[in-house]
Amino acid sequence: MGHVSSSSDSLFILDALSDFCEHSDKLVTQGRREIRIFSHLLDPLLYERAEFVHCLSEFSRQSPQAHVYILIKDARVLVERGHQLIRLAQRLPSKFSIRKQGIQSENESMGFMIVDRDKLLYKNDDEVFQGFANYSAAPEIKQLMDTWELLWRNSKEDPQLRALSL
Repeated sequence: MGHVSSSSDSLFILDALSDFCEHSDKLVTQGRREIRIFSHLLDPLLYERAEFVHCLSEFSRQSPQAHVYILIKDARVLVERGHQLIRLAQRLPSKFSIRKQGIQSENESMGFMIVDRDKLLYKNDDEVFQGFANYSAAPEIKQLMDTWELLWRNSKEDPQLRALSL
């Protein structure tokens, strides 16, 4: 479960895969309009679990306005493996947008998931399970959204993903 921060009861310090799994699922189930994921390779231990894929599927079908945006570094590995999140996106193309990062971010090692611009799952290093979940993170998200918007504007659709969705 991680442990609650002494500064806020909505902030959880996470230091294990199980912590990230639990909070990623909870955050998605609380989402209503949009989810933004920034991850290098969509770590399968976190993002390819059946529970997480199911939560995202439910989220995306709950409302006509619900949408999932995913920004990755390289699609090749995901396509070769047949990543379950990519398959879900192919089944629901009007609900998912997946792009390949075009420019480097200032903090190239981070990974995060923003839910409805007020909930945040953050990995200090996208390859290590250490970070936090914050269920009331609007102030922190403002800065991350600037980074997200810059990266998204400079991203591109990956032909490997587009070809598979036909």
